[in-house]
Amino acid sequence: MDKTPKAKHIRTAVISAIIAFITVFFITDSVITKSFGKPPVFCVKVITYDDGVSASYYGAGYKIKRSYSINDGTDSYQIT
Repeated sequence: MDKTPKAKHIRTAVISAIIAFITVFFITDSVITKSFGKPPVFCVKVITYDDGVSASYYGAGYKIKRSYSINDGTDSYQIT
């Protein structure tokens, strides 16, 4: 593989852009779920649990779990 300085710069730029996008996606989903109580935007819902409200979402390198409390009727989000 050719290791010219131009190829190294292009590779570094592409990797940096991917990391930047993943970071922006994570921060956006964190703010939306924690501050506004809305479902994440940049995640895919993969599991809906038996209560019909609780769910797990997978993003690019992170997971968000939505839990519904039957006792007080509130939603909560946990980011892992």
